[in-house]
Amino acid sequence: MELKKIFLLSGAAMMMLPVVSCKKDKDDTILSNSFTGTLRFSVPAYVLPGDVVEAEPRGMNKDTVDIGYYWTVSPILTDKDTTRALGDPASKTGKFSFEVPDTLGVLTVNCVAFATGYYTTSASYNCVVVNPEFGKTLTEDGVEPTDPYIVDGRDGKTYYYKKIGSRDWFVRNLSYTGAGISYLEAPALDDIYGKYYTWNEAVIACPEGWRLPVAADWLDLGKAAGYTGEDGNADFLGVAGNLMVNGRFNGDRMWEYWPAVKITNSTGFSSLPTGYITGDSSGHSSYGNNEYAVYWSGDTVKLDAEDDEQALYKMIYVEKPDMMTGPSHKTGFYATVRCVRDAEPSI
Repeated sequence: MELKKIFLLSGAAMMMLPVVSCKKDKDDTILSNSFTGTLRFSVPAYVLPGDVVEAEPRGMNKDTVDIGYYWTVSPILTDKDTTRALGDPASKTGKFSFEVPDTLGVLTVNCVAFATGYYTTSASYNCVVVNPEFGKTLTEDGVEPTDPYIVDGRDGKTYYYKKIGSRDWFVRNLSYTGAGISYLEAPALDDIYGKYYTWNEAVIACPEGWRLPVAADWLDLGKAAGYTGEDGNADFLGVAGNLMVNGRFNGDRMWEYWPAVKITNSTGFSSLPTGYITGDSSGHSSYGNNEYAVYWSGDTVKLDAEDDEQALYKMIYVEKPDMMTGPSHKTGFYATVRCVRDAEPSI
């Protein structure tokens, strides 16, 4: 089946859009002009405690008007921090920076531009503080620090796993630093959401001794979740809830409630709706946060004899009780990865 595309940005991406406003002074005889241009700046969508966030105002016609800037960061910095005063040399840009506190939640960064005889104008962007440590941003996700784990010798990343059926499965998404891209271009999410890989990257991304799952691996997982069929590349009807976990992100439930889906995580697979990414070297778009879990399979398919070979993925959609299978191009589509290996036989 074809993956339904979401053409609206996720909630976190929406928070990156600027809120621009102009403010009149009580004495309109003094302030008679409005700025040309649009004040803007950029901040990461997600940040880690201790990160230093830098922002520089742009979009204003500072060559013809002497413009000053001040900043606030709610709720941590409510006093105005003036980074460019009127009369400062043109080389002073108004660049601003602050250190992210060790407190989860949303920070609202606000910049105000001002000049003599002009109404002020402002822009605001939000960034979300996250922490990948246990019990911080991700909670109730079915993973415990007492679970068995391996350390990836390539980059030192730790991965917890569980035996499901006759296989050992990662219970969080791969976040190998040597490949892939970040959701919303925010590396702070890498150890929470995992990274997103093209199929060509995914087939070689797992640590030594682990592999990208193929049909036989998915079939074993599906049977552990209640699937009664024999085709590992088919849709696994009615099993999604046994693979999904009601995890929380900064306290908010990630999978929305739908009556058709009973989430139990009885397998311990702990699937979370981390979405997917599309794009190429010219840019990427992130979709499906809180709606889709999409994992690459190692298998490929030719839909038509004259078509290019496509790669298969496994997908869980919030409204459906099934784990579904679909094809996509090996490049231009980015999904998450759960690595697998054969488990040691029980004694």
